[in-house]
Amino acid sequence: MKLANELRRLRLEKQLSVEDAAKLIGISKQYVNYIEKGQRVHISFTIMVKIAEGYGVSLDYLAQFTE
Repeated sequence: MKLANELRRLRLEKQLSVEDAAKLIGISKQYVNYIEKGQRVHISFTIMVKIAEGYGVSLDYLAQFTE
């Protein structure tokens, strides 16, 4: 759940709507919602790379929020 909260925080910090984040990352709005609500625990490496690039953070940074 820590990762879900951090991804939501990063999105809001960038002042992105769920729709904008989905377009930036290249996934559906529903998938962004699932991730931010903690309903997707296992996120593919490819998606994590896209999230990191889109939000301007490293994979190492995101990894510290995984359980």
